[in-house]
Amino acid sequence: MHCFLTIRSVILKGWIIGLILFINCNSIFSIENPNVKFFNLNDKFGISIRETNSVCSDLNGFIWISSKMGIVRYSKNDIRTYKLPYENVNVITTRLSFFKGKLYAYTNNGQIFDYDPIKDQFLLLVDIAKSVRNPYLFVSKLLVDNGGRLWISSSSGLFRYDSKNGLKLFAPKEYINYMQKYGEDHLLISVDNSLYLLNINTHTNEVFFVFPEGTINSVSYIKINEKKNAVWIGTMEDGLFVLEIDGAKKVLKNVKGIPKQPILAIENFKHSQLLIGIDGQGVWGIDKNTLELFTVLKEKTDNPNSLKGNGVYDIFCDSNNQVWVCTYTGGASYMDVNQSEVTKISHITKNTNSLINDHVNSTLEDCNGNLWFATNNGISKFMPKKNKWKSFYYDNANDAQVFLSLCEDEKGRIWAGTYSSGVYVIDAVTDKEIAHFSEKEKGKDFISDFVFDIHKDLDGDVWIGGIRGNLIHHSNASGKLSSYEDIVVSVMLNYDAENILIGAVHGLSVLNKQTGIIKKLLEGYLIVDMCLVDDNIWICTTGNGVIKYNYANNSVLHITEDEGLPSNFTNGIIYIDGYFWIGTENGVCKLNERNYKVKTFNDIRGLSNISFNRKAHCLMKDGSLLWGTNNGAVMFNPLNLESKKHTGQMFLQEININGHSIREMDNLEINTPLDSLTSLSLSYYQNNISLELIPIRTSVREVKFSWKLEGLDTEWSKPINSRVLSYSNIPSGTYTLKIRMYDSSISEIIGERELLLDVTPPYWQRWWFKLILLLIIFGIGIVLFLFQIHRLKEKHSKEKIRFFANTAHDIRTSLTLINGPIEELNSEAGLSSQGLKYLHLAIEQSRRLSNVVTRLMDFQKVDVGKENLYLKSVDIVQFVEARIRMFEAAAKRRNLQLIYHSNLETCNAFIDEIIIEKVLDNLLSNAIKYAFENTPVTVNLQCFEKKWVLEVTDQGIGISKAAQKHLFKEYYRGKNAINAKIVGSGIGLLLVKNYVLLHGGSIKWESQTNQGARFFVTIPIKKDSKIKTFTNAERTNNNSQINNCNIDVGTHEPKDERCRMRVVIVEDNEYLQDFLSSALHDYYEVFVAKDGSEGWKIIAEKSPDLVVSDIMMPGMDGFELCHKIKSTYETSHIAVILLTALADQDKQIKGFDLGADDYLTKPFNIKILKQRINSIIHNREIIRDKALKIIKHDENKERLFDNELNDVF
Repeated sequence: MHCFLTIRSVILKGWIIGLILFINCNSIFSIENPNVKFFNLNDKFGISIRETNSVCSDLNGFIWISSKMGIVRYSKNDIRTYKLPYENVNVITTRLSFFKGKLYAYTNNGQIFDYDPIKDQFLLLVDIAKSVRNPYLFVSKLLVDNGGRLWISSSSGLFRYDSKNGLKLFAPKEYINYMQKYGEDHLLISVDNSLYLLNINTHTNEVFFVFPEGTINSVSYIKINEKKNAVWIGTMEDGLFVLEIDGAKKVLKNVKGIPKQPILAIENFKHSQLLIGIDGQGVWGIDKNTLELFTVLKEKTDNPNSLKGNGVYDIFCDSNNQVWVCTYTGGASYMDVNQSEVTKISHITKNTNSLINDHVNSTLEDCNGNLWFATNNGISKFMPKKNKWKSFYYDNANDAQVFLSLCEDEKGRIWAGTYSSGVYVIDAVTDKEIAHFSEKEKGKDFISDFVFDIHKDLDGDVWIGGIRGNLIHHSNASGKLSSYEDIVVSVMLNYDAENILIGAVHGLSVLNKQTGIIKKLLEGYLIVDMCLVDDNIWICTTGNGVIKYNYANNSVLHITEDEGLPSNFTNGIIYIDGYFWIGTENGVCKLNERNYKVKTFNDIRGLSNISFNRKAHCLMKDGSLLWGTNNGAVMFNPLNLESKKHTGQMFLQEININGHSIREMDNLEINTPLDSLTSLSLSYYQNNISLELIPIRTSVREVKFSWKLEGLDTEWSKPINSRVLSYSNIPSGTYTLKIRMYDSSISEIIGERELLLDVTPPYWQRWWFKLILLLIIFGIGIVLFLFQIHRLKEKHSKEKIRFFANTAHDIRTSLTLINGPIEELNSEAGLSSQGLKYLHLAIEQSRRLSNVVTRLMDFQKVDVGKENLYLKSVDIVQFVEARIRMFEAAAKRRNLQLIYHSNLETCNAFIDEIIIEKVLDNLLSNAIKYAFENTPVTVNLQCFEKKWVLEVTDQGIGISKAAQKHLFKEYYRGKNAINAKIVGSGIGLLLVKNYVLLHGGSIKWESQTNQGARFFVTIPIKKDSKIKTFTNAERTNNNSQINNCNIDVGTHEPKDERCRMRVVIVEDNEYLQDFLSSALHDYYEVFVAKDGSEGWKIIAEKSPDLVVSDIMMPGMDGFELCHKIKSTYETSHIAVILLTALADQDKQIKGFDLGADDYLTKPFNIKILKQRINSIIHNREIIRDKALKIIKHDENKERLFDNELNDVF
């Protein structure tokens, strides 16, 4: 049996078959079948797409529909439109071609587009009209061969296109009406009145068939039978033909009864049927074998379920047994030809032999097997034995038309309750009205016109209740009516023989029939239906789902949408074999009594997306359920709705990152369709992601999604209907996004998929950055540690300097006390020659001791980094030569020959003269000390443009390899030097190295044991120094002062006490204080003080001519005293000589900066001190005398001028 909507019978008894056949009119298609239902996409999705030309399906099950406005992609719950990037907008039709995963769209004017699944858009492939420069080109068909080449039939011939060879023309200037594949290697082409067979590989063609004259003028469509034994040919104006092929024999037959209008579509249907799409005449169905017509589907203005539009352009049968029809005016529609487990009963327009109204409020099967339907427009009765419908009380203008409830009493009478007109009692056999109970009827005590429920109790009595009026009791035995005042009723149910359960808008109550007492059981619920199983009352509510109430213990259990109910607005409930069948505002479901699992039936049309009315159900004798809805009634056998294994897939439609499509992001290059993605890598700032999912190939109509991001979520999300899932601010890391697709009851997982998500951390969270940061922190820690060590060293160095300074001060003070008396003795006459010898020996050893102290201080300053450079422009050649001469005497004592060479006669460079002197002296001294006698010591000076190199070579004991490793370490001396009993401290070369490094130079050496040593000192030449330079006058080398033993200080005669100059000596060492006082007492008036504070008091009191002050003193030191003297107006003229054991230049410069007139380093020659005091005082006297003469001369002039003025006066 061939049909569009074959109804699977759910009735077991013979008489019910007639009901089903009548309800569906014909289970097989008949001419202009009124029961075929089309679903139009425009109506379903609220869109407006018409002039559809083509429809096909892809591998994912999507339906693609073309129109000149764009391409529509459809799935069960999703529809979207793709715009085509037309180069020429003069488009009339757009068609589709799908083959081996590739989708192409082509227009009548030759523009071909291919769909890019990665970018999810159509791209222009070629514009044939533009390529051949023919604006009038017309394309009739596009086919794709197994090699992916495109074959295009057109008004200008046959074209072939591929990406490698481009566009190529075959059969030029031939107008090709249509073509179709004939096997894998051939095309069947229609040209004029003939069919040709083209081999696409050899490009050879042959005549396939020539139409007899007068039969076919223009071919519009070709359909080839699978077995190639028949070719169906649609024409523009000659109707439908079939070319039957039997070997070499070909017979052309005309199909009778087909309108002679353009046939634009031919589609296989079932096994032996064809659907013919005719422009202007709808869809026609014929049998392939008999060529007989079995259906015509056209648009009917009085049938909203009919085909929209008669201008059919394409027909397509998909894998779900849905027939798609594209029309010019109505867009795309489809009809479902699957067998249904549900029989739908509905009103047929202008057909009295049908249900009177589609809003069914109550159903009933009477004792005779007849079906009764209470509707919003009267009552309908279906008599299966007669296969006839009969209706009552419809279109009644005087009384109410809305019937809400039905009930059959013990006598077989039908009680029908109305909204506002009371109750009608009808004889079920004769269909005559027996009685009418209403408030309007006089003489009847009946106050309940709004009847919501009529109920028969266990005694056969009838109870009538509603939302207004009284609860009416009708006795079956006496036939009398009694009332229970002001009892609101929505639904009634027998609890036992004595009690009736009453559900109303306020909750649940129980009525004792004997006493008339009502007891409230449950409040706060609007109850519309109930079912009793044991002591459990299962209640349907409005908004609260289903409630399980136990009468014995008053316990309450809620079952809602969270447990899988289609809706919390439940309207009816029936118990069958351990399951409750529940009708809701959004379909029907099945509830397991024991585990409360809910099963929905969204995949069955008629049971989903439909509102089941309040208590409109009826359990029929054969086990079927008859249920009233807002769109007719449905009838099904619960046994036929056994659970099926649902199938389906999830299609990943879109991924949005931070609100932007991933396809639009340049930094995320996607090389595969989104649906094929298994992993996705994102940057740390791309951590807001949303995915759009589309269910495809599903056997259910509604699905729910649940997901879990492993690594972030601990539980699965609650299944919801939303197809978009989102995550915000995802932390950096690797996650697995797991998605599940459930049926709407959440009882079965239909599909699952995973997506590996890698959110790369920002650079500050990556391991290498953390490592770098750790290293930086470690480095900072090391720096801080070293800095702390440096601070400790600085502190220690200061302490060492202070210690050395104090020690040097004490030593030099003592040396001054030793040297001073010795010098005085040296001036005494009468000493023997032996005494003078011993005296000179003491002087020499005192000088050597002073030099040792000086070198120790120099070494300590360099060691702690306190030595500064004072650069001066010096002729290096002359400077080195002068220092060499100073060692000639020492060299002669050891019979050594000093040899000096220089490559230039003169070479100027900025150096610290004193420091370089020390370098030269140390190197020359070492060379002379360690050289063998009678050998040369060579000094070679090489001056270049940017540096000068000093080479000092001796032939002596040399330096062993072991000693070379320790050559520049403190206090280290080679064993051979120690064994040679040559005196040394072991710090000389270390000083040399540090001094050279201070100049930015370097020192190297070459040496072997007993072969001498060679030292190379390299110093860069600084032509212009940015460092402050000093003259010799600013830097006085006081180390030589002790050598000036024979300086003549002149003759100082003691002056008259009144004329003697006043000298204040400030010295903390009592012995030196006494010595200086004694030495100067004969020449000056001397005042002594032990520190700066005491000295300042004496200076302020005595106003001396000169102050001799030590620098290092407790309390106010010499620098502070000097500064106070020079900065005070009354004492600023007083000369100051500073004495110190600190021979470093910084201290001397500091003293001079404070205004000191002279600076002497301990130990000093007392004669020099006397001479400097005398010189300073003498110079002050000369300056004073000159100043007085100038003043006197000016005074004389002023007096002369005054006298002249007086004379004039």
